[in-house]
Amino acid sequence: SGIISGLSDVDAITINMSKFAEKTQRVNSAASVVILASLSNNLVKLIISLVRGDSRLKMQVGVAISTVLISGILYIVMKDF
Repeated sequence: SGIISGLSDVDAITINMSKFAEKTQRVNSAASVVILASLSNNLVKLIISLVRGDSRLKMQVGVAISTVLISGILYIVMKDF
Protein backbone atom coordinates (compact mmCIF):
# COMPACT_ATOMS: atom_id res chain seq x y z
CA SER A 1 0.00 0.00 0.00
CA GLY A 2 2.91 2.34 0.64
CA ILE A 3 4.17 1.96 -2.90
CA ILE A 4 0.75 2.79 -4.38
CA SER A 5 0.20 5.74 -2.02
CA GLY A 6 3.65 7.09 -2.73
CA LEU A 7 2.96 7.40 -6.44
CA SER A 8 1.06 10.61 -5.80
CA ASP A 9 1.76 11.79 -2.25
CA VAL A 10 4.00 10.82 0.64
CA ASP A 11 2.62 13.12 3.34
CA ALA A 12 -0.59 11.19 4.04
CA ILE A 13 1.14 7.82 4.31
CA THR A 14 3.81 9.33 6.58
CA ILE A 15 1.17 10.68 8.97
CA ASN A 16 -0.78 7.42 8.96
CA MET A 17 2.30 5.31 9.53
CA SER A 18 3.46 7.51 12.42
CA LYS A 19 0.08 7.00 14.08
CA PHE A 20 0.27 3.27 13.33
CA ALA A 21 3.74 3.04 14.88
CA GLU A 22 2.62 4.95 17.95
CA LYS A 23 -0.33 2.62 18.53
CA THR A 24 1.31 -0.69 17.69
CA GLN A 25 5.00 -0.06 18.46
CA ARG A 26 5.84 -1.52 15.02
CA VAL A 27 8.26 1.25 14.13
CA ASN A 28 10.32 -0.83 11.68
CA SER A 29 7.24 -1.80 9.68
CA ALA A 30 6.00 1.79 9.59
CA ALA A 31 9.42 3.07 8.55
CA SER A 32 9.61 0.54 5.74
CA VAL A 33 6.22 1.62 4.39
CA VAL A 34 7.24 5.28 4.48
CA ILE A 35 10.51 4.51 2.72
CA LEU A 36 8.74 2.49 0.03
CA ALA A 37 6.24 5.33 -0.48
CA SER A 38 9.08 7.81 -0.77
CA LEU A 39 10.93 5.61 -3.24
CA SER A 40 7.89 5.20 -5.46
CA ASN A 41 7.26 8.96 -5.31
CA ASN A 42 10.85 9.65 -6.34
CA LEU A 43 10.57 7.12 -9.14
CA VAL A 44 7.55 9.02 -10.51
CA LYS A 45 9.52 12.28 -10.34
CA LEU A 46 12.42 10.64 -12.13
CA ILE A 47 10.17 9.38 -14.92
CA ILE A 48 8.53 12.80 -15.31
CA SER A 49 11.90 14.52 -15.56
CA LEU A 50 13.18 11.97 -18.07
CA VAL A 51 10.10 12.39 -20.25
CA ARG A 52 9.67 16.16 -19.98
CA GLY A 53 13.11 17.56 -19.18
CA ASP A 54 15.95 18.74 -21.33
CA SER A 55 19.24 16.83 -21.39
CA ARG A 56 20.78 18.85 -18.54
CA LEU A 57 17.79 18.30 -16.25
CA LYS A 58 17.68 14.61 -17.12
CA MET A 59 21.30 14.21 -16.09
CA GLN A 60 21.03 16.16 -12.84
CA VAL A 61 17.77 14.64 -11.70
CA GLY A 62 18.76 11.20 -12.93
CA VAL A 63 21.94 11.15 -10.87
CA ALA A 64 20.32 12.61 -7.75
CA ILE A 65 17.20 10.48 -7.69
CA SER A 66 19.03 7.33 -8.74
CA THR A 67 21.30 7.79 -5.73
CA VAL A 68 18.27 8.14 -3.46
CA LEU A 69 16.58 5.09 -4.99
CA ILE A 70 19.69 2.94 -4.64
CA SER A 71 20.15 4.05 -1.01
CA GLY A 72 16.54 3.30 -0.16
CA ILE A 73 16.60 -0.10 -1.81
CA LEU A 74 19.82 -0.98 0.00
CA TYR A 75 18.25 0.06 3.30
CA ILE A 76 15.19 -2.10 2.71
CA VAL A 77 17.29 -5.09 1.68
CA MET A 78 19.90 -4.78 4.42
CA LYS A 79 17.88 -3.55 7.41
CA ASP A 80 17.43 -7.04 8.86
CA PHE A 81 21.11 -7.98 8.75
